[in-house]
Amino acid sequence: MDPVRLLDSRTPTPEPLYPAGARTTPAFRLGAGETFDLLVAGRGVVPAVAGAVALNVTAVGATASTDVRVYPTPAGAGAVPTVSSLNVAAGTTVANLVTVTVGAGGRVRLRNAVGAVHLLADLAGYFTPAGRSSLTGRTPTRLLDT
Repeated sequence: MDPVRLLDSRTPTPEPLYPAGARTTPAFRLGAGETFDLLVAGRGVVPAVAGAVALNVTAVGATASTDVRVYPTPAGAGAVPTVSSLNVAAGTTVANLVTVTVGAGGRVRLRNAVGAVHLLADLAGYFTPAGRSSLTGRTPTRLLDT
């Protein structure tokens, strides 16, 4: 599968739960301590039974040095993980491949610690329950050879 962009907070994004773009998430920066629950299961090529996804998460234009955490959306008021997925210096662009279990409602949660930051999430693959395929992903491609 080719990578699929699921989130780009720099531009308005059609909501996948509504027909033909009936609702759109406006462009936004995730502020200090704010979270965004991203629908992944049952969206596009990801089956509704997906147990985990591999996402290339990118932080763009952070207003302060921060960390971004990506984790399963909890069913209730779950604890925030103590480990970051991306560490971002102010004004830089940082990407990292994150494998995360799908949480409540087929979503994963992205949380920014400090300042404000734009986030992008590209689907790199997904995992389905045992007895089906173990990983559906993209064939590795060399991007840089110095």
